[in-house]
Amino acid sequence: HELIVNPANLGYASGMNTGIRGLLGWGADYIWLLNNDTLADPQAIAALVNFSQKQPSKVIVGSTMVDRDSSNLLTAGGYRYFRWLGWNRPILAGLPLDSLKDFKSPPKLDYADGAALLLKGGFIRRIGGLPTEHFLYFEELSLSQLLESEESIAWCPQSVVYHLQSGSAPTPELRARSAYHAAFSAFSYTSREHFMCLPTVVVSRVFGVGMKSLLLRQPRLTGAVIAALIDFIRGRPASYREP
Repeated sequence: HELIVNPANLGYASGMNTGIRGLLGWGADYIWLLNNDTLADPQAIAALVNFSQKQPSKVIVGSTMVDRDSSNLLTAGGYRYFRWLGWNRPILAGLPLDSLKDFKSPPKLDYADGAALLLKGGFIRRIGGLPTEHFLYFEELSLSQLLESEESIAWCPQSVVYHLQSGSAPTPELRARSAYHAAFSAFSYTSREHFMCLPTVVVSRVFGVGMKSLLLRQPRLTGAVIAALIDFIRGRPASYREP
């Protein structure tokens, strides 16, 4: 075992890349990225490796993400992404875990959930690590853009990982910081990959978070999104400053 400590908060992708580089140096065939607010079923990693060995073209594999308190699905492996809005939709969210036996064909994923993500060593070695354009959010979507024609994303139903959401309920400050980075990354990703969608993504993000801000009575959420838009327009790097 080896503990690698980053000197500062580098964001999701850059922080993960520190460990990824070490594992690639050891010749790893698989790399499993796991958030610190998750709890994996004891059979989760074995199921992922077995799945990946049987389907060598699946170089990015997501797990069945489950809310620990309700035992309902958070997502079946990942998300669909709507580029004109800049929002995602988790696959099969809200269904009971035991309902998965009724699904015979796997759903289409635009990207896998980064909270529990298996990457094939050859794939991540080829691309040199996770893309680091974003400090937080949209890393998995950027990762999916690097797939070659014979590579794809998949969901392994037998790999179950519980997300400890109730144990890490965000404070208003953390919600605002999250809103800032989600908005900034949505703007920068759309500008780079789907430029024609940028006006609708800006409107959607400001309106959507504005409505959430009203419902939660947390006006700083709207302020955070406006701050993200200003930083993006001015060409500044993402750097949250509390409104």
